[in-house]
Amino acid sequence: MSSAAPSTKEAFLAAGLPLSSAMESLDPLRKWFADRGNVIETGGESGKHGTPVGVRTSTFEEPDQTPGLTVKVWLPDALDGLFQSSEKAPRPSGKTGPALLYSLARNMQKNSGILSLTLSADSKRGISECRKHDVPLAIQTAYHFAGASTHSVDESAKAGVSCLIPSYHSPLLDIINHVCPAVLSGHSIVLLSLPQVTRTVAVLMDILQQSGFPSGLVTFAAIQTLPKNIDHIAFLHICMDDKEMAALNAEPRKASQLLPSKIFYSKSSRSTAIITDTADVDSAVASVLEAAVFAGGRANSCPTRILVQETILERFQVVLQAKSKSLRCGSHLDKSVDYASTIGTDTVKKNVEIFTQVIKEGAEVWYANAGTSGSSASGTTNQLLLSTATSPASVLFSGEYSGPLMAILPFRTVKEAVALANNGAFGASCSVWSENTAAALEIARNVKAATVWINAHNLSDAVVGAGGSLGSGWPVSGSEVLYDFSPSGLPTFSLSSDAMGKADRASPEPFLLDRTYKMYYGGGQKRPESGTSVPVSMPRVGGGKTAIQVPDGGQKDLKNAIDAAVAGSTAWAKATPFNRSQILFYLAENLSGRLDDFTTVLLPFHKSRSDAAKEVTASVEALFFWAGQCDKNNGQVITPSSASTVMHLREPLGVVGAVLPDQAPLLSFAHVMGAALAFGNAVVVVPALQTAVVALEFCQILETSDVPAGVVNIITGRPDALSPIFGVHSAVSAVWVFWSSASESAAAAAENALQLATLARHKVFWRAAGAGAVDWSAVLNPGNVGLFRHYATQNKRIWLPALESFAN
Repeated sequence: MSSAAPSTKEAFLAAGLPLSSAMESLDPLRKWFADRGNVIETGGESGKHGTPVGVRTSTFEEPDQTPGLTVKVWLPDALDGLFQSSEKAPRPSGKTGPALLYSLARNMQKNSGILSLTLSADSKRGISECRKHDVPLAIQTAYHFAGASTHSVDESAKAGVSCLIPSYHSPLLDIINHVCPAVLSGHSIVLLSLPQVTRTVAVLMDILQQSGFPSGLVTFAAIQTLPKNIDHIAFLHICMDDKEMAALNAEPRKASQLLPSKIFYSKSSRSTAIITDTADVDSAVASVLEAAVFAGGRANSCPTRILVQETILERFQVVLQAKSKSLRCGSHLDKSVDYASTIGTDTVKKNVEIFTQVIKEGAEVWYANAGTSGSSASGTTNQLLLSTATSPASVLFSGEYSGPLMAILPFRTVKEAVALANNGAFGASCSVWSENTAAALEIARNVKAATVWINAHNLSDAVVGAGGSLGSGWPVSGSEVLYDFSPSGLPTFSLSSDAMGKADRASPEPFLLDRTYKMYYGGGQKRPESGTSVPVSMPRVGGGKTAIQVPDGGQKDLKNAIDAAVAGSTAWAKATPFNRSQILFYLAENLSGRLDDFTTVLLPFHKSRSDAAKEVTASVEALFFWAGQCDKNNGQVITPSSASTVMHLREPLGVVGAVLPDQAPLLSFAHVMGAALAFGNAVVVVPALQTAVVALEFCQILETSDVPAGVVNIITGRPDALSPIFGVHSAVSAVWVFWSSASESAAAAAENALQLATLARHKVFWRAAGAGAVDWSAVLNPGNVGLFRHYATQNKRIWLPALESFAN
């Protein structure tokens, strides 16, 4: 009788094959760089002419992976020339851009193996994760933007240089999400990468060359400190958190320094999971656990706050601990592990300090007891840590912990869960677990997060896009990003000395009586706290000039107005679109009834009475138009690649602070106020001092048009002194600035200070004017409506998983 066949284990051991790991070979990566001279060239064409001044050659930090590899690192002073040369680079035409992105998608598919391997080697993420998630999503994103033919390059617009500093853990997606909309918008691109991720950028640059990208359209430079001079950058996107920025020796920019016309950060943050008592606990644990270790626990979608209803808390912890024991943690090149183990020694030390503090507070802490595989000479074990949280203010929720973490916090009612979920600095994403669909949707609508999954976690799709809320930054992917690359946004006209023209001398004198103007906030007219006014010189219709006393509002007045706006914004956001439209229609109706009065008010700012009457008529049409847009702010239902349905909602931001121009004072006010109100926001307006009398006259219209208290607020004074309050006040969610570049230096410095303060607090910032002033008479078209909507609303995406009942 023959002996029994050997078991699989015996066969593997007899053949000398390892059972504990399935390591990916680095030979293809080494060969790829060896074929290119083991040098990562940076700065576009610089490698053909030797090493430029201000660039030094450095050995790559991981010689064990790619021996002999060198990187050319650019010093801050040398980058200015790189930006200037990129500014002169050729841009693709309207038809060429989509074709380039299609070619890019195809070539990324052809080189997906080396892309996955390089991304894993640089980011220290699992090779399987990079191969199954990041690279396919990057390819899909390129295809998605290639089909965005409705947003092609405006040949008449002068696009500038867009600059990206990608993150450590997801450089490929950061770059693709930046390059695609930049190419469609006619920008040239400069990629500033940290030396640790230059291999990924170098491979991608080679693929861009294969795809036919014109020389100079995309350049990249390895840096170790941020550039000091960014005058030549039109769009700057930094995908780093505060700790990574500090490591780059980033210093706050002075208000006197020039800034890019658009700049924002995409901070690393953490996600939340809400587990209700009707949830499938096993499915919830499996999905949330998998998401917690995604990207080594460093991605925005990694759930840190696990809110569990008290009635199922004990069972949830038992299932979680049991499932966590089956996780495997090991080398990022091991295809058999669930997540990679490599993190820096300094990070581990910081994590230990955090958990030491948490244990002293009385929390229970335990390791996931993950099985280890392989080894890592350059890092330290990065095991998943589980913990109970003693309070919502625990340091576990501060975002300082680096690595996979699940902190459990119980709740009693659904309202308490939503309050706990919203009580934090970040709002990138959240998952809701409940078999009660109505309850899950209600929770999803009330959670402050840009992406909400129902009975799932960490789903992604290029069609749906992703973004941030609160302190997590702003949209970083999807078609919405195209608006951010618009050179100036609204149509403009050139400024000239005749912009405000002389008045018609044949018209009657409009200001025969002394008028006492007051500011308007909280539903009524108010005197300034200082009790002072500012004399404003205005053209006199009969010739000469006259002085109008405008209330000199100060910081206290503006803060009072913002407080009033906060009080009014909640009810206004909850008002039905029909009710909002009725009030805006009423405003248009009442303004049309006073056409002659406002024509007289506008007369000093126009060459003739007929021109003034045209602005009043256009303002009535603008209010009427925005009233009609109240019920047009619809979201959409998206069908992604997976078997799910995504509800894309647009929610109001809250309080919008707007600084108005001195051109077309009534029409600009009507558009800004109308758009903010139509999309459910309250607004605080600071008009230009020279034309503030127009906004103050409009207060009488507001008082007779049933506008709820606090929804519209007007503060007059010096905009350069008042506007910085918008940037630092925590209740202001968005800042719209309509200054033109022809403003005085003091106003330009105030605008820079406002932009810095706004972006430092991760608010929406919209600088709507470029080299000229906004042409308000040309605002009413579908493209501009979408632009206003983009800066007046925030996107929420709710993922609804599909059952498999009808799969066949």
